[in-house]
Amino acid sequence: MLKQGRVSMASTESHALVESILRQQLVMEEALATAIGTVNKLATSVGQHRGWMTNEDFGAEAEVNHAVETHYMSLGAESVEELPMFKAILGPDGKHAYSFDGVFEVIRAPQKLLVLVECKHRVSKENVKDAAKKRDKLVQLMHGLRDNITPPGGRHNYLMQLKALSELCTHDVRLCMGGQSFDEDGMADAIKEGCLVVQPDGGRYSCHPSQL
Repeated sequence: MLKQGRVSMASTESHALVESILRQQLVMEEALATAIGTVNKLATSVGQHRGWMTNEDFGAEAEVNHAVETHYMSLGAESVEELPMFKAILGPDGKHAYSFDGVFEVIRAPQKLLVLVECKHRVSKENVKDAAKKRDKLVQLMHGLRDNITPPGGRHNYLMQLKALSELCTHDVRLCMGGQSFDEDGMADAIKEGCLVVQPDGGRYSCHPSQL
């Protein structure tokens, strides 16, 4: 009888332990499910935010480019042509080396301009500095083509872009900085760099008065 009682007690304790473990597992599974749900909601929220920012950025880019085109046409330019093939400047390996958010050829005799557009949500001093560096790289490349300095060989698409760019190598190059807003230093540096400044003005984007 004593042995049976001990066995019965041990069995009861074992069942209780198993039930305790199962309850703990259930609690952990519920906590894990809640955590996964929270992570999924956050991921969805981040994705929606990124999508909103992407759409907003594309909208701002389109506004800035439109403002640039309107600005030069209002100054009496004979033509303002967008050149999308130069938005991504290629390296000898045929891959993107650097890019711009817009490139325009502006003709107003006797002057010919190549306008490079850089658009940011909020333009900072660093943004202006980076854009100016890219402009200077392109100007150096154009001057080399103008002076008949033969560039090193490269992929077919790189050489084709150089050939097309050689037709613009005598153009003056102008940098445009556009955005929804400017940091104080960003605005000061943009003006110092001789940039055409574009930002919202009563809803639509417009260029500050500037000589062509």
